Formats: sequence, structure tokens, C-alpha cells
Amino acid sequence: MRAARRERILTRSILFGISATLALMLANALVSRDGLLQQNRATSRVIHTHEVLRELDAVTRALSEAEAAQRALVLMNDESYDAPYRAAGQLLVRHIDRARELVLDNPAQIVRARRLAGLAQERLTQMDEVVTTSREVGLMAARQVLARNGNKATSSAIRDLVAEMEADESALLETRLQGVAASYHRAQTLNVLAGALGLLALASFVFFVDRTLRARQLAAQETARQRELLRVTLVSIGDALITTDGAARVVSL
Repeated sequence: MRAARRERILTRSILFGISATLALMLANALVSRDGLLQQNRATSRVIHTHEVLRELDAVTRALSEAEAAQRALVLMNDESYDAPYRAAGQLLVRHIDRARELVLDNPAQIVRARRLAGLAQERLTQMDEVVTTSREVGLMAARQVLARNGNKATSSAIRDLVAEMEADESALLETRLQGVAASYHRAQTLNVLAGALGLLALASFVFFVDRTLRARQLAAQETARQRELLRVTLVSIGDALITTDGAARVVSL
């Protein structure tokens, strides 16, 4: 009866040890996964901000290229600049559209990007008017159009707005870089914790296995001792068997 009970206890101990080990291993995996996800999110936000800044810089460059090609087309009356002028204008619109897509998570930037798209379209219309006037009327008439349709003011407004958007994104980038650093340190801490949990799981498993083996060994030793005692007792029996109590008083003969 005692042996069966001892065996049940040992079996339960083994099962508990295995369950505890599996639980710690699962906790280890969850901790590592959480740290990795946080670091990936922080890194993605930084990459996203760099993409916005790259598109805004491309907007300024495309505007400068379009204006340079337009001046060459008008002042030099060289139609070879028409294709670069058209291409730069299309590139300007394309980069603004891409920037608008990228800032959809930022309400303030959405408003600025919408205004930027309007200014860019206005600037392209102004440049087209100058080019058309130059072709149809002449350079002097084109200069008059250039002087009265606010080309410089619109161009400056675009550059100022881009600079404002870049300043906002740069501040956001700084915040997100700090988030990446914090996420990295958090991930390192979680990795250390995960390692500690892994070692604890291994140690727990070894402890329970060792405890179980020791218990089995002690049980086996106790069984052997009882058997040896019984064997000696039986061998020692001659013609009679005397039984005594704890006080060495004869109970039966």
C-alpha cells in the first residue's frame, strides 16, 4: 500500500516537473517574441520617417529641376529642354503624391501635404503659362507674365512648406530613434530574462528528475532493507517465535 502511494507521489512529482519546465519554456518564448516585435515596430517607424524625409527632399529637387529646365526653355528658346521640363514636373507630382501616402498617420502633415499638392499644381500652371506665352508671343511677353503671376512667391511657399514638413519629420525621427534605443535596451533585458527563464526551466527539470531518482533509490533501499530483515528473521526462527512490544515485553510466544 505504501509502495503504491509512494509511486503515485513520484509520478505526480515527475509530471509537475515536466509541466513547470514546459511553462517556463513557453514564458521564455513569449518574452523573446514580445521583445522582437517591439524592436521591429520601432525600427519600422524610423524607416518610415526616413522615407518621408527622402520624398520631401525629392520634391524640392524636382521643383528646382523643373524651374531650371523652364528657364532654359524660355530664355534660350531651346526646345530640347521641353522633355526635361515635362519630366521634372511629372516627377514633382509623383513625389508629392508619395509623400501624401506616407504621412497618412500624421494629421498635421496630412493638411500640409494637401496644401503642398495645391501649391505644386499652381506652380506648374504658372510655368506652363510662361512657356506657352514665350512660344506664342515671345520672350518679352513671357517676362511680363513671369513678373505678374507670382512665380517667385509660389516657389518660395512650396520650399517653406517642405521645410516645415521636414522639421516636423525630423523631430518625429528623433523621438522614434529614442524609441528604437529604448526598445533595444528593453529587448536586451528581455533576452537576459528569457535566458534566465530557460536556465530556470532546465534547473527545475534536472531538480525534479534528480529528486525522483533519489526517491526511487531510497524506496528501493528501504524495500531491500525490509526484505533482508524479513529474511534474517525467518532464518533465525528455530522452534519458536517470540514477539515483543516497544518496551521489550513479550507479547506472544
